[in-house]
Formats: sequence, C-alpha cells, structure tokens
Amino acid sequence: MNAELRDFCKKMIDDGYNKSQLCSLLLGQQKLPMFTQFMDSDKRNFGIGVLSNIFEIFGYELSIVPVLKDSDEDPKITELKNRFVENYHIMLTEGLSNQEKNKVIKDGQVQQAITDIAVQLFQKIIK
Repeated sequence: MNAELRDFCKKMIDDGYNKSQLCSLLLGQQKLPMFTQFMDSDKRNFGIGVLSNIFEIFGYELSIVPVLKDSDEDPKITELKNRFVENYHIMLTEGLSNQEKNKVIKDGQVQQAITDIAVQLFQKIIK
C-alpha cells in the first residue's frame, strides 16, 4: 500500500498538484515533513497507524489478514484491494479538485469539506 500510495501521489504531482495539497488531504498540513520524506525515499514507509488514519479518511478500516507465504493471492483479497485503490484514487482526485475550488476557505474547513465529499462519493460508489 505504501508503494501504491507513493506512486499515485507522484502521478498527482506530475499532474500539477503539490505535496502540500496532497499532504493536507491525507495527513493534515502539520505532517508535511513526514510526507515529504515519504515521497522522496522509497525506503521510507508509513506505519500501520498512519495508514489506518489515511484509510479512515476514505471510509475504510485497515485489517491485517495472515496469508500463506507460498500460496497464490486470494481472489477476494485482491478484489477488495483493487476496489479500495480505485475508490481512493477517485476520492483523492475529487478532493484535490475541490481543494482548488475552495482555496478561499480556511484549511480546517477545506479538510472537513473534502472529507465530507469523499465520504459521500464513497457511499455513492458502494450503492
């Protein structure tokens, strides 16, 4: 998940968004140094606590599932992971787009508005 998140954030940066915008959506603006280190080094990863917080923003819960080392990946797990990746891509992109539109609103209000929109979008997706 760390590699997926890093790759998607790099894609969003290539599309014209900045680290500060992404960080404010995922972690909060005060965590920009941690986010910058994460983006600048493939060896730097978020731990379970940080990932859990990010997942929660998108209406998900992090669950750890043990799997056999030598077995093929379970299709249900793959499906759930792929659905999450698709949903968070949509919600993060939508959040960034809305952030651009709402620059006048204070940071705390933007964060709450984006979270509300992400939750509403997620609810529409799963219906």
